[in-house]
Amino acid sequence: MIKSQVLKLQQLEFIDNSFVSCDATQIFANTKQNNSKSFTINKFKKDNHPKSDLDCKLGIYTSSNSHNEKKYKFYWGYKNIILTDVISGIPIAEITTTTEIAESSMVIDFLKKVNPWFSLNETYFIGDKAYDTKYIHNFIRYDLDGHAFIPLSPCSSKEKKMLSDSNAISKARYAQG
Repeated sequence: MIKSQVLKLQQLEFIDNSFVSCDATQIFANTKQNNSKSFTINKFKKDNHPKSDLDCKLGIYTSSNSHNEKKYKFYWGYKNIILTDVISGIPIAEITTTTEIAESSMVIDFLKKVNPWFSLNETYFIGDKAYDTKYIHNFIRYDLDGHAFIPLSPCSSKEKKMLSDSNAISKARYAQG
């Protein structure tokens, strides 16, 4: 249903493929283990799976976007990955996965499924640090002839290599800035 609505909005020139963004959000399973007031013992141990939702998985998310803070929380559930038209803010496509599947490991397949019916060719792709991989940069650059705007992933505490114009080189080896 979303596909037909997106195509109609595209036909009316209300949305286009110029700038798209991709991000994930948590979907909490309806279980007492996700209730902050629950005093269940070991509620976030993998072997204490919720009986009310046998398909959900144990996930983790950061409760802060700051690079310096290490605040994170556990939850039982899923994640929803949404591709959005940046200018209008309207969702183009979405996919729901269990929490153990990394966004970076499935986003290329997701974009490949969307591209035939909503062209992503020559798009400006905006994503968070979860998408800072060589494979994603290469797919956007070479397969979609687009441009990726993805912040550096602070996976390493090593000092970042710099180009002569002071742009950092990401782990994926592309100039950022």
